[in-house]
Amino acid sequence: MSLSAAEDDSVPEIHLPADIDWHMLDKSKFFFLGAGLYRGFGISILTYGPSNAVWWTSYSVAHKLIWGGLGCSIGKKDEKGLIGGPGFKPDSKALIAVQGLSAAMASGVSALITMPLDTIKTRLQVLDGEENGIRRPMTVLQTVKNLVKEGGLAACYRGLGPRWASMSMSATTMITTYEFLKRLSTKSQESLTSYKAA
Repeated sequence: MSLSAAEDDSVPEIHLPADIDWHMLDKSKFFFLGAGLYRGFGISILTYGPSNAVWWTSYSVAHKLIWGGLGCSIGKKDEKGLIGGPGFKPDSKALIAVQGLSAAMASGVSALITMPLDTIKTRLQVLDGEENGIRRPMTVLQTVKNLVKEGGLAACYRGLGPRWASMSMSATTMITTYEFLKRLSTKSQESLTSYKAA
């Protein structure tokens, strides 16, 4: 047995039916399946843009409020222009705790403000309307009308708790990693600068 014959024996064979009934495959379903992947794409952009803007603004405000409440002087300059001064000097664990708490608070504010848009987006992506026996994707206006009819304004806030928890976990992970890498790169730059000066 030659090497090429041994290689041919190890390759699995694939058997296809001789006759494929192409009429069984409804080509329109494949087209709409692809279009369905993008259903709600526009409203997703309209949801995530404001959500991120609200989150970053809330994070900045919460971060400053927490440090101010702790009486921390980090980042403040005294009369001589030196950073520091009297007050609480945080260690790395305190920095991470404040960043995590700030991220969770910002997630709550962002979830509360943008939850109606997220609810509408989710319904647009998963629900269809029926008109004259034909199923069609719902419009934004139809979705809002159905939500208000189902439960008023409170219907827009269904799932707020899980959304807040989800946003808090991902935001806390993201911001603590971001701040850690930022501090790490700053330390690397400082050590590089001090090495060049020596």
